[in-house]
Amino acid sequence: MRLFHMIYLSMLLPASYVFSAEQVTAQQFVNLQQGNSSFAGFRRAHAKGACVAGYFEPSGQLSALTQLPIFAQGTTPFIGRFSIAGNNPTAPDLTNDKFLALLSV
Repeated sequence: MRLFHMIYLSMLLPASYVFSAEQVTAQQFVNLQQGNSSFAGFRRAHAKGACVAGYFEPSGQLSALTQLPIFAQGTTPFIGRFSIAGNNPTAPDLTNDKFLALLSV
């Protein structure tokens, strides 16, 4: 198992639930993400969220420091999703576990 996966798993597990990464089954991993209950019709992880779409318009000032085309002057369309950790679609918005995923299109 890759080191990244082991670190990720260790962050998900409560301190009282300790086992080696080799003992984790696919079903145990799904159970960790779902918690004690599942919500039919919603995603297993990050069930509560909102989708966004827009344009990234860089100033071009970073183009001298990087070769990434997204930082060159111009417009790049993107889609994304803001979400809250967990499988509860009715989770409170006031939580420290917020995520953002972006995809340039």
